[in-house]
Amino acid sequence: MQGGEQVLRDWQEILLGRISEGSARAQIVLDTTGVLLTGEFTEYLHNKNLRFIVCNSINDVIKSDHESYSLILCTPIDIPVYLKNRYEIIHFSWDRLPVSFDPEIRLKITPAEVVKLL
Repeated sequence: MQGGEQVLRDWQEILLGRISEGSARAQIVLDTTGVLLTGEFTEYLHNKNLRFIVCNSINDVIKSDHESYSLILCTPIDIPVYLKNRYEIIHFSWDRLPVSFDPEIRLKITPAEVVKLL
């Protein structure tokens, strides 16, 4: 394994730990950063054999409810009450990243650029 690959694994493990901190329930993660929705992170989840899905709308989340996903990743959306009772809802925001970004930078930086800095 090359050094760069180890660095990627480290940030991915950190983020997975921050969203799954001992939870036994299935989770819906509302990602305001976009980092959890990147190919680098979802490929990591796939390689860990985690049952997850990335949803782009509330309709996708509702459809995925009928499957046995342990993790549903999506952009911030309003979650219906019946899903809130069945899933742990996690709001993944900028303060959960291992690197701090000024609010002004957050408006300009893309998720791919954030991943390069992790």
